[in-house]
Amino acid sequence: MTELAHLQAEDTAFESLMQGVDCLKRAEGHLQKAGVPLLVAWARLEQAEFYLRLDCAVEAAERAEAARDVFAEADLDLRRAQAEALLADCRWQSQPEQAERGYRSALDAAGEDAPLLARPGSSGYGRR
Repeated sequence: MTELAHLQAEDTAFESLMQGVDCLKRAEGHLQKAGVPLLVAWARLEQAEFYLRLDCAVEAAERAEAARDVFAEADLDLRRAQAEALLADCRWQSQPEQAERGYRSALDAAGEDAPLLARPGSSGYGRR
């Protein structure tokens, strides 16, 4: 299902993006039933990216924050940094100072793996 969601993300039409979100929500439901919280967090992070592309920053931030907390609890620094960077992207327009702190936190958490945080959808890196 997640592969289908990514295929949907390539088409920026609203309906296609929403179909991608729906696929990821179904995947999240199955993963919750299976009892794998890290994969649930990953599905939420993927949903956050879709929501951000749909300009739904509040929904994206909710999912990114939930994923970040799970990854932090599991000591998965790079995944936590990825969620933190996405959360900062969500906050960039409404809370630029908080977003800047989020980007710094993400880079600090990623350490030498910081280049892995770069992604096509990232809009905030390098703005300041």
